[in-house]
Amino acid sequence: MPRKRVSKVKQKAKGDEPEEKKVKREHVTVQDEGEAKPETKSPGWIPENWPQTYENIKMMMEGVVAPLESMPWYIENDPLNTKPEERFRILVALMLSSQTKDEQTLKVWNELCADGLSIEWVLAKSDAELSKCIPVNFRNTKSSNIRKVATILKENYNGDTPDNAKDLIDLPGVGPKMAYLFLQSCYKKSDGLGVDVHMHRLANRLGWVQKSTKDAEKTRVALESWLSKDLIYEFNRLIPRFGQMKCTADKPKCKECLNNLICPSAGK
Repeated sequence: MPRKRVSKVKQKAKGDEPEEKKVKREHVTVQDEGEAKPETKSPGWIPENWPQTYENIKMMMEGVVAPLESMPWYIENDPLNTKPEERFRILVALMLSSQTKDEQTLKVWNELCADGLSIEWVLAKSDAELSKCIPVNFRNTKSSNIRKVATILKENYNGDTPDNAKDLIDLPGVGPKMAYLFLQSCYKKSDGLGVDVHMHRLANRLGWVQKSTKDAEKTRVALESWLSKDLIYEFNRLIPRFGQMKCTADKPKCKECLNNLICPSAGK
């Protein structure tokens, strides 16, 4: 009996990403001279008016400083001149930031650093003692995870941090967003999108996902299916700032937005 032919096309795992119709479309470009144009992966689905929308966002954010830019992971560090203790502190800042406003995260993190935040400093405290030091949302869970991470880094990484997304995501309390933002800040690696609440909101508002997404991880997969990897670094820094300062959750500034005629959510 002849063997059944097996397709070489790899099947997507259920829930990995929204299904996409394989529709061929012409690549849309922006006619600005002397400036790099946003690129996309091809073939496949591409958001309508994507390059123009993106260039407009860049124009609107010129000279605009957002609170996000004060966060430890927003600063680009030289991996050759950054100490393991500094990398650990930035990782802790990201772990504290989940479900917590930037201002509160930064305040608590600065106090921890002033008190000597390090792997040994964490391990010298019980979960209860550490929890008292971090007045942020979900403090008990975060204090427990920070202690676990400190133990793992001491035992398995010689007191340093992983330099790849897989090992970072394996750490307790560290998700894809934290991992990719950490790698970008501490190792100059733009391996993936750090989808925060702002990027998740904007991706759905602007129609940058083919189907509406319910959570940040589905948004990340959907965005990375068409966004060129060489734009990830800029995207990680630009879009959350725009969401924090212009296209806010409660009162987006649609009337003054350069995309108000092409944004599918304008005025809604």
